[in-house]
Amino acid sequence: MAKEKSEKSSTKLAALLWLWKCRAALASNAHFHAADFYRKRHNFLTITNVFSAIMVLFLGNNEIFRHDLQSYVSLAGAATVVTTTLQYILAYREASKDHKRIANEYSNIKRKAERLIVTGDFDEGTIHRMSNALNWLGKGSPAVKRALWNDAEQKIPQGINDVSVAEKRLIEELAEFGMTFDDFPSKM
Repeated sequence: MAKEKSEKSSTKLAALLWLWKCRAALASNAHFHAADFYRKRHNFLTITNVFSAIMVLFLGNNEIFRHDLQSYVSLAGAATVVTTTLQYILAYREASKDHKRIANEYSNIKRKAERLIVTGDFDEGTIHRMSNALNWLGKGSPAVKRALWNDAEQKIPQGINDVSVAEKRLIEELAEFGMTFDDFPSKM
């Protein structure tokens, strides 16, 4: 009887780890996608800024163009000011770094869950610590725009890191032992 209860508990915990692994994979992918999104915008503003600054220098310091293209010099100067201001206000570079850092943390949790599932070296204390780490990470991470999250979700190979597959697997594993998701202790 004790062995059957231990087996039930171990299967239940492994299924929960699998679910968390899948969720961490999705969150990691979404944050990597967001980091790339913000990096591209930062690079666009930087290139535009550098190009417009060079145009101001070239057109403003060239006697041939100085009088004929004065409006272009003014426009390039305005573009430089606008792109510099946007870089400061939008802080795409910082957003990219934050999302990449969080994505790496979710990837680490995913790999840890995979390792625990394979080795079977976990207990309720391990699950509790993993739950705390996921909660801390979720609270401390920047939000991913819904469109970016949905796009990232579409890019994860189905059946490998699919959260819906993991949720179904968890329910099936619990049903084998006559349990439901509501049978989990409330402290987890």
